[in-house]
Amino acid sequence: MAKKTSSNRKYTPEFKADVLRLVANGESILGVARKMGISDSIIHSWRAAEKKTKTRSDGGGGKSTTVLEDEVETLRRQHCQTEMKRDILKKALAIFSRMS
Repeated sequence: MAKKTSSNRKYTPEFKADVLRLVANGESILGVARKMGISDSIIHSWRAAEKKTKTRSDGGGGKSTTVLEDEVETLRRQHCQTEMKRDILKKALAIFSRMS
């Protein structure tokens, strides 16, 4: 039989902020969840709640903070993909330069 875990655990605002900060700094949600001993679905719900409360504008008529956070996340993913492609091309160049 599976071990039942308590779903009514209370987390301090500081703990939540620390978890969300780790995710915001580029760590994967699943990795942070494992490291902190919590469910990844909890982190997803905390992020969603944080985004709802952070819909204020930056004051200069610019984009909201959630839009900027989404753009940063998109750029991080694109950066990782670009680095992977670069590494693949470096390996291919090394292989093909040995053939000639």
